[in-house]
Amino acid sequence: MNVLMFSVFSLYFNQVKWSGAYQEGAGLTLGEEVEQCNAFLSRIAVTTKHMSKAGRTDMLTLLAMRWNQQKFDNLVTSLSHRYHKTIQSLQSKQQNVESMKAQLAVTESHLEDWVSDVKEWAE
Repeated sequence: MNVLMFSVFSLYFNQVKWSGAYQEGAGLTLGEEVEQCNAFLSRIAVTTKHMSKAGRTDMLTLLAMRWNQQKFDNLVTSLSHRYHKTIQSLQSKQQNVESMKAQLAVTESHLEDWVSDVKEWAE
């Protein structure tokens, strides 16, 4: 019984109220960059396991520098693509909101009240 109550209370008190991904103006790529970098660095794992500690450190340093250079070289294209994708997604979501507002006969003030209620509840 005590274990069950502990797990129930742990779930209640350990909930994440706000994440960086859900803050206004933040992107949804918090862990994606780390995943991509780890995938890039893992390619050399078979080779580095037979190296000395100093050699492995140097190799990983060179690969990290290569990853940063590659990321820098592709930054303009990547940001441009992400911007256009975000604009298209925003327009789609705005159309969805407008159609839902028309279906449910909800005014803009109702939506603002709902948003403020959710923010108060989350705090």
